[in-house]
Amino acid sequence: MAIQHELSWSASRAGTFESCKRRYYFDYYLSWLGWGYSAEPARKEAYLLKKMTRMPMLAGDLVHQAIEAWLKGKRDGRPMDRAAMEELAVEGLREGYRSSKSGAWKSRPSKLVRLAEHHFDEPCMVEEDGSAGAYGKRYVERMRQSIETFLLSPALAPARDADPASYLACEEMSTFDFEGTKVFAIPDFAFRDPSGIIHVWDWKTGRPSERDA
Repeated sequence: MAIQHELSWSASRAGTFESCKRRYYFDYYLSWLGWGYSAEPARKEAYLLKKMTRMPMLAGDLVHQAIEAWLKGKRDGRPMDRAAMEELAVEGLREGYRSSKSGAWKSRPSKLVRLAEHHFDEPCMVEEDGSAGAYGKRYVERMRQSIETFLLSPALAPARDADPASYLACEEMSTFDFEGTKVFAIPDFAFRDPSGIIHVWDWKTGRPSERDA
């Protein structure tokens, strides 16, 4: 069966549409099928650009992965300590930096990291004067602080203490139909408490925006 380009909705997709309709077209239409070897140059370029990320976003994604690993480890009887969470995140950042700098990402742009800072030759990525090292350390520290907050913050205790049997979602993509439109959602974490109330958690590692409210 051929891959179909379906109309769908997600919060991030709606945010892109509101902020820049040109980017929305590039990300969701021009980039379609850009992963194929025989893709038109414009489609391929749009796809590669869509898959780019930045260090703050990469660091945030890695914190998400560390928390996901902690929650699933608790569920599966394999508890994870802070050191293991930090190692997972920090090594992920280093690996992403290496794949971005070396060009390895070109072979698997949907799986490997390409940093916009490298793509645009930004001064923060110059290694000779120590800028790249200082830039990377900033996000290593941010990830460590975020992991510490998850593990120690009283406000996050309900998520940490939730019974694994009550877990409803943990970074899994799901869809549902709303008036004929497929809606995508990837809850960071959700569980049902003993009273039956469903709690949905959304982890944030950067500055809050109006859209987060």
